[in-house]
Amino acid sequence: MTRTRLARAAASIALASAVLLGTAGCVFMNPIATLEEYDPSDGINNSVGAVDLRNVILFVDEETGAGSLMVTLVNNSVATATVSFQFVSEGKEVTVQQEVPPRTVVELGTTPDRTQLLILGVDTRAGALFPVYVQSGSNPGVQLLVPVLAPTGSYEGLGPVIPEPEPTPTPTPAVVEEPAPAEG
Repeated sequence: MTRTRLARAAASIALASAVLLGTAGCVFMNPIATLEEYDPSDGINNSVGAVDLRNVILFVDEETGAGSLMVTLVNNSVATATVSFQFVSEGKEVTVQQEVPPRTVVELGTTPDRTQLLILGVDTRAGALFPVYVQSGSNPGVQLLVPVLAPTGSYEGLGPVIPEPEPTPTPTPAVVEEPAPAEG
C-alpha cells in the first residue's frame, strides 16, 4: 500500500469514529444517565403491591373548588385488586375504593367520558401538590404528592364534572272536596 492510501484509510477511520461519537451523544459519554427513572409526562407514577399507578394528576376547577383525579391503574397480578384512595374532601378524610380485575388496566378520568374520582372542596391551586394516600390489599400504602393542573390545553375536558343534584319534588296542594250538605 502506498503512503497516500494509508493516509486516506486513517482519515476515513478517524472521520467514521468522529461521526459515531457525535451521534452517540450523552449515552456514549455517560451511560448512567439513561438508567435514571423519571416520569415522562405531567403526572407521577408509583406502585402499590402488584398495582402500578400511572400518570396520576389532579385537575382542579378553581371556581368551584372541585377536582378530578386522573390515574391509570395496572393490575399485574392474577387476582382482583382493591385500590383505596384516601384524601381530604370538603374538610373531611374520604376513602374511595376501586376494583381492578386481574391483568387489567382501569382508567379513571383519562377521557371526558370515563369514570372520574371527584374531590370536592380542594383549596390547592394549579402548580401545587395535593396529598393522596393509596393502598392496595395488605400491601403498605404510599403517600403521593399529586401535581395539580388546570384542565386546559391538551387536558381540556378532563376537569371535574359535578353531577346535577336530584331535583326536589315540589309538593302540589291536594284539592279536597267538601262533602255536600245532607238534605233533610
